[in-house]
Amino acid sequence: MLRRRGWVRASGRGRLAEVSAAPIVTAFVLLFAIGPTHAETFLVNTVTDGVDADPNDGLCATATGVCTLRAAIQQANALAGQDAINLPTMPPPSLYALSLSGNNEDAAATGDLDILDDLAIGGSGAGRITLESTATDRVFDVMPGVDLALSSFQIQNGNVGGASGGCIRNQGSLSIERFTIFNCNGMNGAAIANLGTATLQLTNVTLSSNDAAGLGGGIANLDTATADLLNCTLANNTASAGGGVHNLGTVTLRNTILSNVDGGNCAGRLVHSLGNNLENSGTCFLDGNGDQSFLNPVLGNLQFDGTGNSSVHALLANPLSPAADAAANVACPGVDQRNRLRPADGDNDGSADCDIGAYELNALVPTPTPSRTPTSTATPTPTGSLPPTETATETATITATPADTPTVTHTGTITPTHSPTPPLTFTPTPSETPTQTGTPTQTGTPTDSPIASTTPTDTPTPLLSSTPTTSPTPTATVQPPRLIVTSTEGIPGDDVMVEVVLSTGTFDVSSASNELTFDTTNTPFASLPNGTPDCLAAAGLGSAFRFRPTGCTGAACTRVFASVLPLTFPFEAIADNTVIYSCRVALPTSAAIGTYPVEISNVIVGNLQGVPVSAAGGVNGEIRVIEAVCPGDCDGNGAVTVDEIVRIVTIALGSLEPENCPAADIDNSRSVTVDEIVTAVTNALNGCPD
Repeated sequence: MLRRRGWVRASGRGRLAEVSAAPIVTAFVLLFAIGPTHAETFLVNTVTDGVDADPNDGLCATATGVCTLRAAIQQANALAGQDAINLPTMPPPSLYALSLSGNNEDAAATGDLDILDDLAIGGSGAGRITLESTATDRVFDVMPGVDLALSSFQIQNGNVGGASGGCIRNQGSLSIERFTIFNCNGMNGAAIANLGTATLQLTNVTLSSNDAAGLGGGIANLDTATADLLNCTLANNTASAGGGVHNLGTVTLRNTILSNVDGGNCAGRLVHSLGNNLENSGTCFLDGNGDQSFLNPVLGNLQFDGTGNSSVHALLANPLSPAADAAANVACPGVDQRNRLRPADGDNDGSADCDIGAYELNALVPTPTPSRTPTSTATPTPTGSLPPTETATETATITATPADTPTVTHTGTITPTHSPTPPLTFTPTPSETPTQTGTPTQTGTPTDSPIASTTPTDTPTPLLSSTPTTSPTPTATVQPPRLIVTSTEGIPGDDVMVEVVLSTGTFDVSSASNELTFDTTNTPFASLPNGTPDCLAAAGLGSAFRFRPTGCTGAACTRVFASVLPLTFPFEAIADNTVIYSCRVALPTSAAIGTYPVEISNVIVGNLQGVPVSAAGGVNGEIRVIEAVCPGDCDGNGAVTVDEIVRIVTIALGSLEPENCPAADIDNSRSVTVDEIVTAVTNALNGCPD
């Protein structure tokens, strides 16, 4: 209830009594070791909500004498330097509720918890610790230039309607570890809106079931903000664009699971992979070592499994999650979200390797450090304070202050309705205030202003005619985008080029990705010297190109994953019938005559918001291996005659179609050049080469 100098206990209203600090300091170091040395440390001793009686007196105490989380934050805001708040486990369910309604103030007095000065808040003790918003506001609002560290608890149920940051709005520097953010709602960044020049670091964090009407169900990383995710799990989040992450700044992913519902796992600018990430689609266009796309991570439901301080999505063992033992140990945190030891042998192969995501399968509980049990004293425990204890479970006698009934204040004229497939008129623009034009638009900096409404223009009543006539309303034909693989042919020993062409249909398209699978039964096509098919983006496309070979055995790869993405924001449309990339394949001299398929799969085409178009598909191509022919030998009899030379010249002049002598069209250009005529004449004079 009071700020700690050593350990301070209230012996009466406004009076302090110094007691032995050693046992509490030992437990505190074990249970709440986050950040550097703190100027002041406050111990919360009630789950109720209430303001501090005097935010400037250095004492965390409401009018009833208890230390609430809100009161502790108000005291920390008034003190210079990084302070700390210990949020202990209370008797189950350890639910701290922000019940004081009100917004549009930045003193943490009502609604959300405004962070005005550097602060660390950490959960301690055994059991789940939950902080929830029961008012129409977010949970934390981090101001510019402020550092906030959160650890070992979970937050839920934030709701800001048409503003950004459903549970957290960050304009400063935010670090979160061993944490869950659940069931939050807002326009952009349902769980977290990272704005301006803010920085965000997530380690062993779960973002689950958060819903954004606009951008970023898990995270909206807007403006020039930076976000780094290490061993995180983003699951079941939804948005119009970027169910997991919507990025306009810089986002880095490592050892992270993305398995979200609507809006794709990623949207916006390209995210940067440091490797060993896993997503259930291909919208993040991952290209790092150990990345896996189009895989179900096989997660359990979000639940508390009895360890740690927050709920988790467990990796299931039957069937075994592909995230198990699939991350690199070099960058693996020492513990998982539940504070269990990493790495562990998740796939039971005898080798302990780090798992992808916030949960480590088969992880062991750390062995507690033995400590002496302090001698009990007869000093009575004051109401609302915690007695010194060496155990991991804090015990408190709580004087409950009846919470005010939350008053729900509705602002604005529109309640955003989330649609899984947003209309294509939605074009995000980085503006200062979110505006509503029928579908969500991009916000650049935070605002709590409601979304403005649009009033439809009235349609004038047509003049009546003496003979009214009716005509059927034409129905627009929707043509989905297609990625089309061109077919080609070559002789054994040739290099052939396979192209992927984008047919946009009736959509505006800004990005596309797919996997190409070369003949997996015979695999007659050798790789190039670098060990992979040689794939390049089309010249002048103006988009970023990512390419990752898959299905490789030794030096030969039978599949490639490739994608093109916009480089600038707002996104520009790719023209219809554009060759977006091509792959050159070397045919071995031993290749058998025949036709080999090139199959396209896992097609994802994004609209101008980066949202996948659900009806997009692909058209397969093929490589035909044909017998070698003598250039100019039109009839294939092994010799070039004068009559064939005349026919070839006639084709070159345009009087005959190239099909009259395919052997003369050496480069398959559907025309005959002077060089090809010279080759034919040489073969007529010297005979066809062996």
